[in-house]
Amino acid sequence: MRSTGAQRMDKAIFQNEFAMVEVRRAESVNGVRLRIRDPATGHHIYLNPLELEALTRLHHSFFIPLAAPVTREETAMEDSIA
Repeated sequence: MRSTGAQRMDKAIFQNEFAMVEVRRAESVNGVRLRIRDPATGHHIYLNPLELEALTRLHHSFFIPLAAPVTREETAMEDSIA
């Protein structure tokens, strides 16, 4: 049997008191990707190995504006308007 779409693998859940994400390996004809999904909003992203490697070169300070509560609230408001 030939696979025509992404094959879903077992998922892992990472959570703390501030957030929860679901992570799983996704394979397709374009190669393997890491799928990261926010169950609260349904937002998800697929990252390829090159993009994942690039994350290792970032300093934690890069993520501060992305994870700030105000930024997360603004994103949620923009999503509800769209």
